[in-house]
Amino acid sequence: MGGKKLYHAFDLAHGYHNLEIHPDDQAKTAIILPEDLGLPSRQFEFTRLSFGLSAAPGAFQCVTDRLITPAKEPKPENDLGDAVSVYLDDVCIAGDNFEVMLQRLEAFFNRVRASGFLLKAKKCELFQKEISYLGHKLSEHGIKADDNKINKILHWARPNDQKELRSWLGLVNYYTKYVPHLATEASPLYGLLRSKISFEWTEQCEQSFKRIKQLLTTPPVLGTPDVTKGPFTLTSDASLTGLGAVLSQEQNGKDVTIAYWSKILNTAQRNYCATHRELLALVESVKAFNHYLAGAPFLVKSDHAALQWLKSFKNPTGMLARWLEKLAPYQFQVVYVKGTSIGHADALSRRPQRPCEKDCIKCTKIENLKTLPVSVENVMVNWGNIVADGLTPEQLRKDQILDDDIMPIMVAVQEGKRPDFQDIVGFSNKTRTLWHQFKSLVIRDGLLFRKFVHITREPEKDQYQLVLPSKHVKNTVKHYHEQLGEVNHFGIHKTVAHMQRFFWWPGMQNDIQWCLYNCLVCNRFKGVKHRVKPPMKIFQDGVLHGRWHVDIAGPFKASEEGYTYILVAVEAFSGWPVVVPLRGERSTEVAKALVTHVFSVFGSPISMMTDQGKNMLSETMREVANLYQIKKYKISVKHPQANGKVERWIKTLKLQLALLIGNNPLTWPDYLPFIAQAYRSLPNEVTKCSPYEIMFGAPMRTPLHMERGAPPCEDDWSHHKTAYPLFVREALTKIHDIVRESKMQAAKRMKQLYDKTAMLSPFKVGDKVYYYKKNTQRGVMRKLTSPWLGPFTVTDIINDCNAQIQDDAPPYTKMIVHIDKLAAYTPQDSECDLVTAAWLTFI
Repeated sequence: MGGKKLYHAFDLAHGYHNLEIHPDDQAKTAIILPEDLGLPSRQFEFTRLSFGLSAAPGAFQCVTDRLITPAKEPKPENDLGDAVSVYLDDVCIAGDNFEVMLQRLEAFFNRVRASGFLLKAKKCELFQKEISYLGHKLSEHGIKADDNKINKILHWARPNDQKELRSWLGLVNYYTKYVPHLATEASPLYGLLRSKISFEWTEQCEQSFKRIKQLLTTPPVLGTPDVTKGPFTLTSDASLTGLGAVLSQEQNGKDVTIAYWSKILNTAQRNYCATHRELLALVESVKAFNHYLAGAPFLVKSDHAALQWLKSFKNPTGMLARWLEKLAPYQFQVVYVKGTSIGHADALSRRPQRPCEKDCIKCTKIENLKTLPVSVENVMVNWGNIVADGLTPEQLRKDQILDDDIMPIMVAVQEGKRPDFQDIVGFSNKTRTLWHQFKSLVIRDGLLFRKFVHITREPEKDQYQLVLPSKHVKNTVKHYHEQLGEVNHFGIHKTVAHMQRFFWWPGMQNDIQWCLYNCLVCNRFKGVKHRVKPPMKIFQDGVLHGRWHVDIAGPFKASEEGYTYILVAVEAFSGWPVVVPLRGERSTEVAKALVTHVFSVFGSPISMMTDQGKNMLSETMREVANLYQIKKYKISVKHPQANGKVERWIKTLKLQLALLIGNNPLTWPDYLPFIAQAYRSLPNEVTKCSPYEIMFGAPMRTPLHMERGAPPCEDDWSHHKTAYPLFVREALTKIHDIVRESKMQAAKRMKQLYDKTAMLSPFKVGDKVYYYKKNTQRGVMRKLTSPWLGPFTVTDIINDCNAQIQDDAPPYTKMIVHIDKLAAYTPQDSECDLVTAAWLTFI
């Protein structure tokens, strides 16, 4: 609102009483008056909104907000613009010329008339160059504190108790944005507000009381923030007693103060080391100015050099981790400045401070920090030769000078004087590495190079490596790693050896290793690391005919009858197999075979598990499942382990067919009944019972029984027709109990062994992942194609074993897959400002 040339100010008449209270809620406002007033009734209820109700301010504000933000888009003649503010019954409208203000005045009157409000004529101010609004003075120069309000603070008598002091400080804190380091100045007064402390007004308190009054007599005029003028600058500082910050912005070539902020430190915070206090000042000030700083880049100035490494902390924990997490959403850069240059935020920064009581590496480093002697003339000479036009040698000169790690050593090399080690203690590890290489560094045509003697060349023939600025490292490595005819996606050692012919920078091998680790092509072809193996999920096979596993085997060579496929269904509890030859794999044939050979024989199962083939997910199969009241499960894509019972049986079936058909491959359907019969009669390794015995309660009679002379005992039960069913039921119950317990124990053992190397899924919704799928297309050389596809986006975590992913490329296909088919995807940068070989002849 500040910075405008003309202002209107209004006051709505009758305030809260403009709003009626709903009859159902009027009883909540009831009051009871004394008897001695002689009134016919002692109880009264408000019919209109009254002062003192907790919801009154919010309700009234919602109504008045509609004066400036109506529910529907306003007509042009009712447009108030964006320079309008309403707080309860106070309204302010601002503008830069008479015509605009006249139009907004008419629009405001139209809205007031339509809403039924009235205005106080005595408090209406029209076309004013300066007005008082909510305790502030608004003018074309900006915003400052209202003199009338300040006079109340100045003439406030010395407080005699905590209640009076708290009231005075509350009024003072309203103007904290106008007074630098107010919290620090008021530190002695805040000390009197602590519990269990007697109120004793000392000389220090009196000086603080007078000093604050003095600061308020000449409050500064604050500028108006303008997001079109460029980024904000936040200058923060901390002392032993308080925190302070200044928000400013460069406007028309001048540094304009937007607001001040300060806060007193509590007892625990005063014990923090210097680095933690400075970081706390940054965290709290960013929080205070969040409405200015959120979503836009800004600059942070601090006289504590350790904050420059704020985003480089490794493995932060505890309080430090929480602070860094709060700062993570913001985009800012920390710049170190001397304490004397930020006096507005650092009134106490030059006072003697007690040494840090904690063993803090950051504090120790800063105590020894010195600035390298930089020759400004030399830098300016280089700067004058820079032409920012593409990635040329001139551009690289500029980037080397702007690189915080290279610039100090580059200037020292140009001056020909190696700085003392204590002068570079406070700089980064890369700068210190360059210092150790000082004798090998040279300036050629304004660029910094490192002399390098190759072991295969003559000693007198030196090789010069360009000291590459940090901003070009990633893209240069990527270019040479992927460039055809260069490194061609070879490993770390070959890439390093190749690039050392032209470049060098501190930490070169580590940076190349990291870039190669994140190479999309290398990851897809050389194997993605850290595949996930979730814990095994056990299906409880508790009852007979509870679940059937169904799949299609084939295609096989067409038989004489035209059969090419086999429907295989396995009952989960008993392991009873059903095999049916099919002439095709269409859903109608599959459904007919299931109804004829499974459901009509064994009845409707509780559930059925299939893969995600089109014939299994068709409308026909859904109708059959609904008709028989079967719950249908589908396994993950390309994850046959989930349907292991039938998959394992198909493998056994194919092996048996291969052993039996011999020279008659077209007769394979004839052997299916005999293979199924043999399997049904054989005892299971886990349960020790055959599928037939589990199904019918007695072993199957086979030709082997007849050869050994074991006739059935029919006479034993010929006269006990009622007892025999009871015997069979008892036998089945006993067998089923044994099978159930055996299968459970075996499943637990298998899960225990499997889960030793299992891990929970690290993925969450929104993560980018690779998807493992072997290429089965005809005409494609599988050994020369990568099985890893991607990237995909995780759209849903269904359970510990399955997730839904969506392709990032059109047509954005979604599918449910098993977790062990996924691997973490490393995002690839899209920048392309590469240092290519085009200018290598310059070296």
